[in-house]
Amino acid sequence: MLLGKIRAWAEATPDRSFIGRVRRRLSGNGWIWDDAKSVYAPGNFKLYWETLAAVENYQRLLMSGNRDLKIQQYILDTLRGYFPGGNLRCCMLGCTETGGPETYFMKSGLFTKIDVFDIAEGLIEKKRAQSRGEDFDGIEYCRTNLNRHTFEPSSYDVAYSWGTVHHIENLEHLFSQVRQALIPGGVFILRDFVGPDRIRFTDRQLALANALLECIPASYRRRADGSLKNREVRVSERRSKRYDPSEAVRSSRILTVMKNHFTFDIFRETGGALLHPLLNGIAGNFEKDERGAEILGALVEIETTLTKSGLLPSDYVFLIARPKEAL
Repeated sequence: MLLGKIRAWAEATPDRSFIGRVRRRLSGNGWIWDDAKSVYAPGNFKLYWETLAAVENYQRLLMSGNRDLKIQQYILDTLRGYFPGGNLRCCMLGCTETGGPETYFMKSGLFTKIDVFDIAEGLIEKKRAQSRGEDFDGIEYCRTNLNRHTFEPSSYDVAYSWGTVHHIENLEHLFSQVRQALIPGGVFILRDFVGPDRIRFTDRQLALANALLECIPASYRRRADGSLKNREVRVSERRSKRYDPSEAVRSSRILTVMKNHFTFDIFRETGGALLHPLLNGIAGNFEKDERGAEILGALVEIETTLTKSGLLPSDYVFLIARPKEAL
């Protein structure tokens, strides 16, 4: 009883308070995601491979078969096949700092209710403030820890998660709860990193990435601080935990655990095993001129070939699943 009260008190404290900072260090509450833009593009210099427009086109092609179709529109078109009558209720696992699929989805007229769940207090407050200026009564933002959150049975038609599940340690609980939350015939849309835990790149990934780094001109290997990236190294587990205790905490187990609760209707491998380590910290260089775009295009082709041949796994997947019937 006492431990429960202490936990409830600690969870209720603001993220930026002393207790909040201690809690985040111990439990991995994603405080860095209060300002995700500064994580992925500090000073407007893109660090991360997925933020590049050419990579977005590549990913859209792998997910939908059409590089020119906005992936959110592809999802809406697909959902209309499942639910021609509309009036959908959706739970979104995770939140984005700017824009957001919840707004795009609500504008479609297909949804009547969208609940967005995230652990980052600052981010949730930003989204609530933004929503006050928009006429979307059906969107609610809820701060919670998805490692422990419970959903009402059959309360949603659609579950949606984009890059959130790899931050969840208690996958068994999360997937059982999402399965419970969905109506019979409901769908779970997921796009996520399913590669090595703690994003500790494999020897093969690092060898290929470093071999290609030697072929890339120095001007495209320059980091935001001006230093040159000559090699990508495997981050230590200790350093990874210090940066973000929840980062890829059990990413390699996501698909295995998910299959215990869901059947996959659509399953698409979307690469990333090469481009992720190769472009880490230097991605923005490949959008500064035509030559950079050409190099990036060649790198995308190399990753595509290696993934299709089986020489590299796909570290990212996109899928649409349905809950298994209760045993």
